[in-house]
Amino acid sequence: MTWTVTEHIDPPFEKVGRLYVEGTDMVIRSELDLRGFSIPLSDIPAVLDGDTKLIFLLDDEEEAGTVRLSTSGRAMNFAIEPFFYTTPLLSITRMIAGEQRKAPLFVGREQVE
Repeated sequence: MTWTVTEHIDPPFEKVGRLYVEGTDMVIRSELDLRGFSIPLSDIPAVLDGDTKLIFLLDDEEEAGTVRLSTSGRAMNFAIEPFFYTTPLLSITRMIAGEQRKAPLFVGREQVE
């Protein structure tokens, strides 16, 4: 038996929370910001078409940031100061379709180290 040594490379993203559907909203929960955020599900089709939409604080509907599709079109990006979160688009579409209960929320590793 021959062993192969490979170098371990840390992934560029770290999981810091989750997204889930609650009522008529997509809810964002982050370990880095305990306030909680929401995006109306009715805004998601526009985001998927390339528009930028608002993110609101969960408690009082105050504007907290923006959501838009990534440049590659393979992720949804959430800009909520001081963090820039991302989630794979496949996870979001599966969650909205009811194929999975929640989606992972990631942040760039350099933001938390």
